[in-house]
Amino acid sequence: MSKYYGKKDIMETLQCGDQKALNFLKLLFQMQYAVKVGKSYLIKAEDFDRFFEDSKGQEIAI
Repeated sequence: MSKYYGKKDIMETLQCGDQKALNFLKLLFQMQYAVKVGKSYLIKAEDFDRFFEDSKGQEIAI
């Protein structure tokens, strides 16, 4: 079973605040890495890793 990251997981992993984690998840959703479930955004752990691999060397503005 895949592990999913939510806003709190992103806050801990990236050591950022609530709004920045939400904005990051919205960006991932727009880029089709994350999914929206109700009002929450979730991303699979492997898609989270894939995003960073795909974005390596690029500047990401959130």
